[in-house]
Amino acid sequence: MDSGAKHLVELKARYEDLGKARALLSGAERVGSFLQVDTYFSLGERRLKLRAVEGAKEGQLIYYERPDTSAVKESRVLLASLPDAATVREILGQVLPVKAEVRKTREVYRLHGVQIHLDVVTGLGKFL
Repeated sequence: MDSGAKHLVELKARYEDLGKARALLSGAERVGSFLQVDTYFSLGERRLKLRAVEGAKEGQLIYYERPDTSAVKESRVLLASLPDAATVREILGQVLPVKAEVRKTREVYRLHGVQIHLDVVTGLGKFL
């Protein structure tokens, strides 16, 4: 998993017809499909989450800054690879309140240097 600072531009949109989205991505490289669990910790206005992937011991700790908007947004992201995500989650849970836990199935595609995610988020719906 990558570590370090990144600058991202992203757009998230509800999109119920993921079959149609897959058809539109027929020329894209399919990177893979994963069950992800993101645990969000309360830090006031700041954002910190731990990302775990089912079946993997490793994970990522992700700190990010971005505006609360449904429009296209820029994010400044700091990533740290974790050799043992479950233990780090347990430690953080002892010192920081857990704000939310989000479970999603994520399909990742790459097309013309752009990474595209098709997400099915438990309790929230389908997104790209």
